[in-house]
Parts: sequence; structure tokens; C-alpha cells
Amino acid sequence: MDVISITLTTALAQVHKVDTDNDQWLPVIDDVVRVGLYYEVKSGLTRVYADDPTTGESVLSCRVSSNGNIEVPSEKFACFENLQENSTVGLNFVEKADCEKFSDLYQRAVALELLNMDGGTAEVLFDFTATNDLQIDLVKGEAVREVVHTILDGWYRGTITRTGTKHIGLFPIMFVRVDAGVESAATHLSKDCDTSSTGRGRELSMISNSSASDYSLQSYSLAKNDTYDIRMMKYEHRGLLDENQKLRGALVKCRGNALEWESTLENARTCNAKLREMLQQNVILVEEWRRTLLHHNDQANASNKRTKALALLSEEFCSVLQVS
Repeated sequence: MDVISITLTTALAQVHKVDTDNDQWLPVIDDVVRVGLYYEVKSGLTRVYADDPTTGESVLSCRVSSNGNIEVPSEKFACFENLQENSTVGLNFVEKADCEKFSDLYQRAVALELLNMDGGTAEVLFDFTATNDLQIDLVKGEAVREVVHTILDGWYRGTITRTGTKHIGLFPIMFVRVDAGVESAATHLSKDCDTSSTGRGRELSMISNSSASDYSLQSYSLAKNDTYDIRMMKYEHRGLLDENQKLRGALVKCRGNALEWESTLENARTCNAKLREMLQQNVILVEEWRRTLLHHNDQANASNKRTKALALLSEEFCSVLQVS
């Protein structure tokens, strides 16, 4: 049976019909994510919303392939009379199913809120090499167009054109200098929800309810079999520690993408030359989680807050082991 593959990597995904006999498309589990999809034969035409034939709602129960793509059986698109190869499909909303294993995929879909937005421009300050298909490479001196905030804290989404080919994806905020005109995806989404008087506005609110800080806190508490990235700290940082404690030389065991974790942590800090150097060297730098402390130990003194925050980081995000 043919399936329609929708890759959550760009502002507007491309539809490809694929053969399930192909080894590349190994379904992991059914009904992981419920998504609302719309379809445009050509950009700017009236959107056609996919209906689940069993419920009559604008919802599709999908399966997710091993490489993170959403796979939709072709018959689910029976209402799309003009559906064709490489037609544009957008994400109307995402609703997480009760499946802990794929919470990261859900969060990534939310973070990549697939909306059409007019963005600003940015100048690349440092080279950046993408570590997965959600990201794009950056080369110092390049100009990034259509730059917008994502709901994922610490990352922008933008477009780079090289040799006539457009590349769209995520990149860390700290690697670019942004000009005016960069709009927040969360703000844009909020406007859409406020102005909508239909059920679709309520559907879109499913995305807006997951804030950047929610993503930061949840995305590193995933399945038990997730992988770890070991890094050694090259600099001291006392943002969370008592003055006599040292972190230089400590090994930090991180869940998930280490560079993404670094960028998220560093987003609230002033970018300076030393910090950029750390990011360029892929060095984990433990930073204050101010949002985490807002609901933690409000009555405690500053020293206790720092100690509590360090414990939270150690338990939830990483293990810090001093090197003898």
C-alpha cells in the first residue's frame, strides 16, 4: 500500500508517495500522533483540509517511520481529489497521543510550528554544521533569509540559497546576528488563535499551549533507551554553584543533541567572544535555568536556590562527575 510521507523539516513540507516495502520506511508504531493537515495544489489557493473518514473531523491518525517522518495511508486523502506528487501540505495542528516514546517527536513538531510567516534576515557569524535533517549548515558571512523564531527556545528557522537551491531549516541563535523583522512563531500563532472564531483556532491552540520552556524541560526526559553524549567542560562557570566549587574538567553526560542543549541554555545570556568560542568548540556550559527556579524554592535564599537548581540539572538533564 502506498503511503504519503510528510517530513517535518521545513515551513511547508513536500508530499512524496513511497512504497512501504522499501527498507527506508519501517513503521515503528501506529497512531503515535494525530495531526490536522491542509493541502494546496498551488501556493495561495484555498486550503483543503483532510478529513478522517471514520470521524468526519479534520484529523488523521498517523504512523511514524523510523527516520521521524509521518506516514499517512493514501486512502486517508480520498477527499483530496487533486493530490499529486510534490504538492504542498502544511500542518494545521498537532495533538500528542499517549505514547512516551515519541514525546520528543511531538515536541519537535510543535517547535517547528509550520506556519507561513514573513521573516527577517541574519548574518552568519560562525560556521555551523547541521547534526540532523532538521538543521541547516551555516557558513560565516552568509545571509540567511526568511528568519523567524521557532517555539523551540534557542533556535531560528531560516532559508539559505546556495547555487540556486534553497535550504530551509533550524540553526542556533548564537551563530548569527539578526536584523530587524524577525517575528516570533509563538506570537504569530497567538494572533491566529485569537482572530479565529472557528474550531480550527482551538485546534491551533494545542500548539501554542506548549511553551519554549516546556520544550526545554521535557525534551531531555525521554525513552529509557535514548543515547548520551559525553563532553568535557573546558571553562569554569559559577552561575549555579557556590564560589568554591569548580566545573572545569568535569564530564557532562547529556541526553539528546548536545549542541541543541547548549544553545537552549545559552539563549538567555549575553553573547560574547568567549561564549561564542565555547559554542564553536562544542563545549557544554552549565547555565542558570531561571524559568525552572520560578516555581522552585521561592522562599529559599539565593545560595539554596543555586544548590537546588544544580541538583535539578544533575537529575533531569545530565550527570556531572568530577575528574580525579
